[in-house]
Amino acid sequence: MIVYVIRHGESLANIKQSTEADCSLSPRGERQAIRVRDFFDRNRLDTVFSSPLRRTIQTSLSLARSKQLPVMLVPEMTEY
Repeated sequence: MIVYVIRHGESLANIKQSTEADCSLSPRGERQAIRVRDFFDRNRLDTVFSSPLRRTIQTSLSLARSKQLPVMLVPEMTEY
């Protein structure tokens, strides 16, 4: 079994455009999420896990959709 761990894309908080812990991706972060999806084009995935934070869900959605997989939310993965 191979496990890939990927950090979320750049968030609005990363560029000081939000003070919320649960903020969205920046435009750059959205492009990074697409690059993650493209990286896994030729790799088989069985499951996509994510913390329930907005930025991590947004990062994983493009990949999960391309693989026709649900995003499995894991509250214990949340970072605060």
